[in-house]
Amino acid sequence: MQFIDSLIGYCATHKGLLKTTNGGLTWINCLTAITKFMIPYFIDTYNGYCVNENAIYKTNDGGANWKTSCKLNTDRFSGLHLLDMNTGWASTFGGYFLKLKCSNS
Repeated sequence: MQFIDSLIGYCATHKGLLKTTNGGLTWINCLTAITKFMIPYFIDTYNGYCVNENAIYKTNDGGANWKTSCKLNTDRFSGLHLLDMNTGWASTFGGYFLKLKCSNS
């Protein structure tokens, strides 16, 4: 779970990524995915990533639209840490560490 401020927050569930804009009173599913594992990571109100079991998704409009940033075929992601929207690291359950250098698109 990650809150950007006192109103906007994201919560990973087994049915997708939920978003609230009213401090948790109501939630909508902004990234539908049936998964056992999901991590939201937002830099600010609009720009963020979400790690799914084998993919990393990127948004630049607060979660309204998502693009696949990275996808694994045989391993699964275990974590993600970003310095900014274009530089970060991801780890996998298979013991790999990946340096992410993303474009601004």
